[in-house]
Amino acid sequence: MLTITDEAAGLISALGREVNAAAGSGLRITIDAHHDSLSMALAPGAAPGDTVVHTGETQVFLSPAAADRVSTYTLHANRSAERSSFFLK
Repeated sequence: MLTITDEAAGLISALGREVNAAAGSGLRITIDAHHDSLSMALAPGAAPGDTVVHTGETQVFLSPAAADRVSTYTLHANRSAERSSFFLK
């Protein structure tokens, strides 16, 4: 199962606050079939079939294909004044 660091959970929460996301929203990770790559975006909730990973009150929604691909990884985040980013390790 995907693990989420405190830094990544904090960034997801901060992004949600910036856009006034509703309760129950989170980060959704899917597979971009055209490029065979991961895609991330804020989402109002899980889609049917998604796996939901909780860290405190932060939620990450994984499409079935993404759940298989990232099951052994940890979601990390880098935050600075200029830029914030997520990465898997």
